[in-house]
This record gives sequence, C-alpha cells and structure tokens, in this order.
Amino acid sequence: MGTTEDLARFITETQYDDLPAAVVAAAKIGILDGVANLLAGSTQPVAQLVSAYTLELGGTPVSSVIGHGFKTNPLNAAFANGVAGHCLDFELQGQPSSHGTSSILPGPLALAEAQGGASGKELIVAYALGWDVQQRIVAASHRAGANLRGFHPPGVYGPLGGTASAAKMLKLTQAQVQMALGIGASRTGGLFANNGTMVKSTHPGNAARMSTEAALLARRGFRSHDAIFESPRGYVSVLFDDRFDWDGFLADAGTVFHLGTLRN
Repeated sequence: MGTTEDLARFITETQYDDLPAAVVAAAKIGILDGVANLLAGSTQPVAQLVSAYTLELGGTPVSSVIGHGFKTNPLNAAFANGVAGHCLDFELQGQPSSHGTSSILPGPLALAEAQGGASGKELIVAYALGWDVQQRIVAASHRAGANLRGFHPPGVYGPLGGTASAAKMLKLTQAQVQMALGIGASRTGGLFANNGTMVKSTHPGNAARMSTEAALLARRGFRSHDAIFESPRGYVSVLFDDRFDWDGFLADAGTVFHLGTLRN
C-alpha cells in the first residue's frame, strides 16, 4: 500500500458525518467567502475578458459562469469562475500560506449544477476534503524545506486539492480517485513571474478546470500512474526534490482537518 492509495482511500471514505462540527462551520464560511469573492471578481476586467473568451468557446450549457448570465460545460465554467474567485486576491488563506478556495470550489459547483444539483452536505464535504488535501501537501513540503523554484503555489498545489474536491462531488471509487490524482498531478505549473499580471488568476482557474477534467476522465476509465505521489519522476520527486514529510503527510488524516486553520 502506497501514499497515493492511502490518499485516495481517505478521499473516498470520508463522509460528511466524519467532519467535526468546527470543520463544517469553517467550510460554510469558506464557501460563502468563496462565492462572495467570485461575485465581486466577476466584475473585474480579467474576469470579463475570460468570460467573453469562454462564451466564444461555446460548450454544452449546463454549468453557470457566475455573474455573466450564461452557461457552458463544467470545465470552462470552473476555469472562468476560478479566475473570478482569485483575481481580487481577497480569498481565505491556509496555514502554511496558500490560496485554496479558487482552486477547489469552482469544480464541485460546476459539476453539481451539471448533474442537476447536490446537497449542501455534499458540497461541504467536497470542499473540506479539497482544502485538507491541498493543505496537507503544502504543509508536508514546507516542513521538509521544499523549494518551489519560482512556481506559483496555486498552480502546484491547487490541481491536487481541486481533484480531491471534484472526485468527491462525482462520488468516484478509490481506484478512480487514484487515476484522477495521477491525471491532476500532470496538470501542475504556473510561474511566479506572471504574478502582477492577469495570468496570475488563471493559475487557480486552470487548477479548477484541470482537476474537473481529471475527475471526469477518471470516471470514464481514463488511466494514469496509480502511485503518482511516491513514484520516481512523479509529483513529489519532480516538484519538491523529495523534500516532503512522508511520515506526517497523512498521519492524522480523518482526525485533524486543515480547514481549522483558515485566515484572511
């Protein structure tokens, strides 16, 4: 049994009733804050440009581009909403520092709408798991002194947190979650040199889009490496030079949830 399998099992097996009351309360705050940021961000020039671009692309109209009055496919909606959610830079931070909501919320929202809706509990557990997975990766790499070498954190951590939340919303099996994580890990990137430009907000937007794609592909049987975290030339080896707290990464998974360390 490896780290990727353990992580996939954690994502699959964790249910709403497993979440402490404080985590549920924090998730509600995070989701409401995310929607507020998304609505405010949708009025900004970068979000308007991305919205017009998304509308031009077309797509089956099943998921809303919030604030712009049209629907498209889940991938395009997740991208546009991720950009809008991040562009004002007011969203909540994790500890250690990393924006989470704009990477992990747009996918579940788009997928839930495309499927005809979801319960509040389903959204809360998807958000809580996405946040927890992302922050576990951030914390494990920070504790071991990893150097991102100029990569922007939402582009490195966001696709994996987003994959967890999207996979949970789609109720993927453990094996499917392992495949989704492998797909999502190959969608990482984002250069810090673009911070201060419109491109910055596309890093979490792209994380939201690519993680939604990862979950949808995995549901259809698309295959990836089933041990993408621990594999040589895999996610941890390539991005963190194996500077990663393997022992602490999942040691308290299911008992401690990182959503309890929200800050603005």
